Amino acid sequence: MRTTRLDVTLGSCDAQGWSVASGPGIREWIEELEPTPRTAIAAFDTRVRRPRVPGSAARAARKHLRSRGFKAMGPPTTFWVHGMTGPLHDGEEARVRQWGADLGTAWSPNELCLLERMRGPTATRRGHRPG
Repeated sequence: MRTTRLDVTLGSCDAQGWSVASGPGIREWIEELEPTPRTAIAAFDTRVRRPRVPGSAARAARKHLRSRGFKAMGPPTTFWVHGMTGPLHDGEEARVRQWGADLGTAWSPNELCLLERMRGPTATRRGHRPG
């Protein structure tokens, strides 16, 4: 039987006492989204400084979303946390708030009107409409 990177990662998580989420992940969630002409996305992740984990979930999600036809608003962003369950590092809450405010001001008035009319997420799951 061949050992994969996923097997090693899951084994490492288990050995260190971390829980691993089961079920559909972000890749599956992205696959179910239907982009619309005005749908824009922003991607972020949270990371720990130690142990250093290579790669960026935000970068991968942004790349996947763009390949599906979504317009990206800004680069992927990382917010730093202490340990696997948090809390945020000092100063990160202010960065999060500023990042959200900057995204809010990046929308054009027409896009804001569209969001107000829809009263829900700009991307819908296939076959589902916001209630």
